[in-house]
Amino acid sequence: MINFINIFIDLSPIIICGILIAAFKKPAWQSGIAGVIIALLIAQYKMHYAFDYNNISNIFKSSIILSLSAFIVILPGLYLNNILTNNKTIDGIVNLVSSFKMSNEIKVILLLLGILPALESLTGFGVSLFIGVPIFFKMFENTKAFKLSALGMSIMPWGTLGLSLIIGAKLSGYDVNSLAKHSAIFSITIFPVIGLIGLFVIGKFKTLKKFSLVAILSGLFLGAMLYIMASINMVEISGIVAGLSVAIIVGLLFKQKLETTIDNNIQKSIKLLYPYLLILGLICTCKFVTPLNNFMYNLLILKSNNLSFSVFNSPGIILALVAIILRIIHPIKLNHKMIIKRGYISGLSLFIFILISQIMNQSGIINNMVEIILSINNHYIIIMIMPFLAIMASFITGSAVSSNALLIQIQQQIGNNIGDGIIFTAMQNSTGGHAAMFSLSIIIMINMIARDYIKQDTGQKINYESILLKFNIKCMCLVYLILVSNLFIQYCWR
Repeated sequence: MINFINIFIDLSPIIICGILIAAFKKPAWQSGIAGVIIALLIAQYKMHYAFDYNNISNIFKSSIILSLSAFIVILPGLYLNNILTNNKTIDGIVNLVSSFKMSNEIKVILLLLGILPALESLTGFGVSLFIGVPIFFKMFENTKAFKLSALGMSIMPWGTLGLSLIIGAKLSGYDVNSLAKHSAIFSITIFPVIGLIGLFVIGKFKTLKKFSLVAILSGLFLGAMLYIMASINMVEISGIVAGLSVAIIVGLLFKQKLETTIDNNIQKSIKLLYPYLLILGLICTCKFVTPLNNFMYNLLILKSNNLSFSVFNSPGIILALVAIILRIIHPIKLNHKMIIKRGYISGLSLFIFILISQIMNQSGIINNMVEIILSINNHYIIIMIMPFLAIMASFITGSAVSSNALLIQIQQQIGNNIGDGIIFTAMQNSTGGHAAMFSLSIIIMINMIARDYIKQDTGQKINYESILLKFNIKCMCLVYLILVSNLFIQYCWR
């Protein structure tokens, strides 16, 4: 029988973080500091007050390297998003997509499973919300627009040039391409459901019946493309290519309705999309030109006992280069203080969550937790527990990267003990991303962006945050059931 007291003690650093963030509305970094303190106290208790503090330097070194590998993508990404917002590129894309002459149902599928995934994969940090929210609020009434905006974040496991995948691979020790392929197997069952939920939001079962085949095929193709891109060692741009592929195919299928718009706006489209195409081209060049790839990889490598990070091989360098080019071409005033503060807070929060996981790992807390869970002696119950933990961590932190930092090593060890570690590691990565799109932080971000577009209600004031939270919880329950079924099938099939 599972020892609930011990499992509660082991999980208390994560539980405390969740309570402080969700119930007391504390910032992630403040909540994380409390988690670090709790983790250190538990480490002392578990090791009979003989925890070797000489390990702290190794823990900090590993945590810093992992955080830097994320921060070097986060800060340039924030600068690039700010530039694209200030030079009206984002507004231009919104107007361009809004001008497409197609039915709202097809346009929603095009957005949810094509355009928005591609854009979120490229720069991350919710940039797709700045495009999706205005379009959805132009097309639909407030409640539908809020729900569709949340669904537009479905690509988060591959968002920000595969950042959560890269961090997850470093923490678990698996090859990033192998982890990406296994993650795609989980996500391929989620994407069609996202499309179907979007259709249901628009027009219930009548719309679902009419357009379900388009949503299912688009979702399956999106997941299949992610798997193919991982198979050819292109994880960083897999979400971009997959999303663009879906958008192009859906566009071609409805060519007769789009050709006039495209012909009239071809130059405008290229002008709006060239920053994204430039990033895509530079990443492919650095990846496929072997001498350049080797040179950049060996230029500066940071190492700890069990980690290494090639600074100039990071996609963040490409984002920084493109941001500099755009700033030279279009000199605009940037809010450096705001960008640096947001990047600093994001990086600090991630560092603290990684620090918690490293303390828990090196002090034996994770091993103890694994032993307690394995004491259940029923692998099918474990299969039901682990996706639930992944969803809760992601819902609380609002980040696929932070969710991986906290739980991926636990998932890996559980998987190693009952069958295949990479299956559970991939489940964590995929679940962490798909649950994050329904998190409290995304709800807050959607509400913030929607203020400029929301239609004024007549009569009684409606609490859209509450409506969206209830909708998101229902979606998370559905995602949970799908992921448990997927994990069960893979476990039995292995």
